[in-house]
Amino acid sequence: MDLSNNQITEISHYAFQNTKLISLTLRYNFLTVIPSLDVVAPTLRSLSMTKNLVTSIGDELARMEVLQSFGIRDNKVAKVDPQALRSSASTITDIDLGHNQIKELDAAFFEGMHSLSSLVLQINSLARFPDFSRIRSANALSRLYLNHNDIEDLHETALENMTYLQTLALSNNELTRVPNLKDQRDSLRNLYLSYNQITTISDDTFTGMRISFLNLGNNGLSDLASLAPLNDYLEHLHLTGNDLGHMTSDDLLRFLIENKKVTTL
Repeated sequence: MDLSNNQITEISHYAFQNTKLISLTLRYNFLTVIPSLDVVAPTLRSLSMTKNLVTSIGDELARMEVLQSFGIRDNKVAKVDPQALRSSASTITDIDLGHNQIKELDAAFFEGMHSLSSLVLQINSLARFPDFSRIRSANALSRLYLNHNDIEDLHETALENMTYLQTLALSNNELTRVPNLKDQRDSLRNLYLSYNQITTISDDTFTGMRISFLNLGNNGLSDLASLAPLNDYLEHLHLTGNDLGHMTSDDLLRFLIENKKVTTL
């Protein structure tokens, strides 16, 4: 059911009684709270509430049993209850909390989310990288978007056990180094690190990796030697706004020859 663009301000507890809703879209309305949907808890798989006025996520969805996709992008959410999705932890695959005012997420929020494949937290106010320690090692997370936050660093085990991660977006943060990606050597293909404060990259950072899309723009890098392990894999490389003025035309030609798959630079 799609109820987008209807200027809805409130939904009754019994609005969907005697229905078997699978999908509910409430985009572009004026809702200030997530409606109670207990009456469709056994059937609802998808809920989209983009562009409303919700300020917090409490226990309104805690009894959803089969929810797979939850999107509440572009609201005013500042607080998220750690138990918000407890009943659908094993079924949820996509969560979009982008463009809100979230400063932190309790590790308990991710408890049991071993099927989660896509998490969007871009354009928030996170000062720390989320704690994913409650997601068991056999998890499915493949797309993680944390660009446009205030993250300064990732501890050495922050991405531990995320062996299926294919896309990691950390552009527009306060990072001074490339995070430890050793557990993503076989899986990671797309890495976004533009608009941070990374001035150097150690030579072994990308060893054994197969990244094909790499955005390192607007950092302050002066040397590209650390990218050598990616010579056979890079296809799209973005380096705008760095400190590479010392490179001669011969240096650039040599770099392009070595990175024979690069089609976008």
